[in-house]
Amino acid sequence: MTNALVIYRSKYGSAKQYAEWIAEALSADCIDEKTLAPADFERYDIIIGGGCVHAGKILGLQKLKLAASRLQGKRFAAYAVCFMAGDASYEKTLLERNLPPRLALRAPLFVFPGRVDFTAMKRMDRSLFNMILAMLRKEPNKTPAQQALLDNSDGVCDFTNRDAIAPLLASL
Repeated sequence: MTNALVIYRSKYGSAKQYAEWIAEALSADCIDEKTLAPADFERYDIIIGGGCVHAGKILGLQKLKLAASRLQGKRFAAYAVCFMAGDASYEKTLLERNLPPRLALRAPLFVFPGRVDFTAMKRMDRSLFNMILAMLRKEPNKTPAQQALLDNSDGVCDFTNRDAIAPLLASL
């Protein structure tokens, strides 16, 4: 039994799915960031936090950042779930924008491919995503994931993959 906590924040379910897979692999506790209390950090030696990316922000890391001093002496990893997984430049930007340097130096950021369900999106999210799709259409060198997203922009595009968590697990 691992003394680990997996914290997540999910908007449409992908980040929660990854959190559950990580927690299962580690026999860890898994909790939505919304219900997390500062004292929860005290009971664990390993903290894994993350969530979906929304407008460049990784949801699920806010309370970790606020409790950075409570993470002293603990192993820590962070993850993000988005459709841009595999883009090293984007992943570097995510790390710089979402983790303060003192945490970023201690914890690698793992970016997992997500699921986009256009039929379940709220109006504002759909509008933002339509802007992203418009930019992708102009991109001459699309990745296979970007093309799949464009091809399925009226339904579900699911890239979630349990095997994607292996590097995170190995880092602990």
